[in-house]
Order: sequence, then structure tokens, then C-alpha cells
Amino acid sequence: KGTSWEPYTMDRLREDVRRALAGDRAYQEAIRMSGYQTIKKGAGGELVRKLQSWLTAEGYIVTADGSFGAKTQAAVMTFQKANGLTADGIVGPRTWEALEEAVKAIPGETVADDDGAPDAPTAERLAALETLLAELGERIRRLEERLPPSLEQEGGD
Repeated sequence: KGTSWEPYTMDRLREDVRRALAGDRAYQEAIRMSGYQTIKKGAGGELVRKLQSWLTAEGYIVTADGSFGAKTQAAVMTFQKANGLTADGIVGPRTWEALEEAVKAIPGETVADDDGAPDAPTAERLAALETLLAELGERIRRLEERLPPSLEQEGGD
């Protein structure tokens, strides 16, 4: 009937910022994987282009045009079936993970360096996230300075 959600409090934001900046590996992995949202036929954009280029690297015949059409869907389903996944043509976390591992195994492909460091686009996303988190922290600090003391104390859970 309704949607259940938890409010995003200042305390939770502070904790997220602290964890991200402190190098919490689980948190950073979640951030990395969040860049791989679930996509399916009809989707478009850079993430689809990345999917298509990885499928091409795996030997599937698709054009990296950024449009998730019938050929991309067929390639995804074939890849999923070949890798023991549900062949539904929807690229979710398991398909992304399997595809990333497959591409890493190809000599000359650079999903990640041999030392496990993220590739340049991932490093750029992490750097952008750190910048964004720092900016948000600064905005929060400025907002808190403007709050009357009584409101500031009522805010947390």
C-alpha cells in the first residue's frame, strides 16, 4: 500500500561521509557497485556503452552505441546462460560482477590493475564522490551554524 523508508538524518550523512573518507572497504565496494545500476532493453547511455564494450571484449557481436536493443539483450542472455546466471537479459549486480571478472581475465583489458586498484574511470568516480562528500559536509556545517541551538539538538535519532 505505502512505501517504507528511513529518513536520511544528519547523523547518518555524517557517518556515511566518515566511512567513505576513512577508507571503509565494504562501503567503497558498495559505492563501486552502485555505479553499475540494473539496466535492460530500452536503456541508454554511457553505462550501456560500457556493457556493450565489455560484451564485445568477450567476443559478442554488438555495437557500442549506448542503446540497449535486441542485439545487446541477446548477447547479455547468451553471456548469462554461459556463466550459469538467470538468462533474463537484465543486467543486474550478478551479471555485472560476472562480466567484470570475465573481462579482467582477458589479457590487455583494463577493468582493474593487477594490484586490484580501480581503473581510471572508477578512480575518477571515487575522487568525484570524495569531493561531493566533502562539499556536502561543508554545506551541512554551514547549515548547522545557522540553526538555533534548540533545533540542532532535536535533529538526531
